[in-house]
Amino acid sequence: MALSKGAKVTLVSITLIIIAIIALFSFFVFYSWPRVMYSTDYDFVMIKDEPSGSGDYHLLIFKFDTGALGYSRVFWAVVPSDYEKLNLADYILPDGYKGKGWSKKDELIISIWEPYYYKDEIVDLKTGDTYKGVKLLVLDEVEK
Repeated sequence: MALSKGAKVTLVSITLIIIAIIALFSFFVFYSWPRVMYSTDYDFVMIKDEPSGSGDYHLLIFKFDTGALGYSRVFWAVVPSDYEKLNLADYILPDGYKGKGWSKKDELIISIWEPYYYKDEIVDLKTGDTYKGVKLLVLDEVEK
């Protein structure tokens, strides 16, 4: 039994509406879930692990393997030296800042940059501020 042209259009429309509803539901569920990131996750990719001079903290630069093309947002986090069991999402630098390294005084050197994605929260860090127990040295230049 063949469907008429009008029935085919209706079927396609209903299918597209169902797909849109599923996509919206998935989007809201995904963004309402608490963010969880561990260095032991199967898709975790360490770009750089730089310990502080004292060894008490590490600057982690990492991303997650997102599949065939491997493109993913890069994250910068300052964590205690024993970070393997920690949720790295709790230690990520605020949007608009990226870690550069450590000063000779054991300060975390960060720079300001304008991310290509929506900032979750606007934070104004300054040299001398403390973040997750680490003193900061903020570079003045803005990177794009």
